[in-house]
Amino acid sequence: MTFANLGASLRLEKGLVCGISESELTELRAKLGSPLPGAYENFMRHLGRGAGNLFVGTDIFFPQVIDFQQGMKDFLIEEGVEEYIADESVAFASHQGYQVYWMNSRNEFDPTVLMHQEGESHVLSRWDSFSDFIWSHSTAARAPQIDHP
Repeated sequence: MTFANLGASLRLEKGLVCGISESELTELRAKLGSPLPGAYENFMRHLGRGAGNLFVGTDIFFPQVIDFQQGMKDFLIEEGVEEYIADESVAFASHQGYQVYWMNSRNEFDPTVLMHQEGESHVLSRWDSFSDFIWSHSTAARAPQIDHP
């Protein structure tokens, strides 16, 4: 299932389901750095402003995400997990200020996602790809059942 199909399924649920425009995507690239992973750009095009009941309490949507890139990297350094951050890493989400999510490469289409939780001395969770991260959260949020591509 594509992000467009996930968005269509989520529209059946309560809440805003909306992507970002090409001009907003250009702004996002300018703030987060370019290039951005293709799977992430696809997600933002279809669900970048809201995804119904998916990611409630998580700052992952536009425009919030454009303002915390450096702050999240600083948080990870303060937490002592800077060895997991590469120059090409893209911090893209924060859950209620104590969990930070980032992709380990901006040069892959669908890169690995890592999550650190405040107070831990290591990476707490890892997903093999950005798509895996989205699909696992859609299941956890009890979004409409979807098949992983």
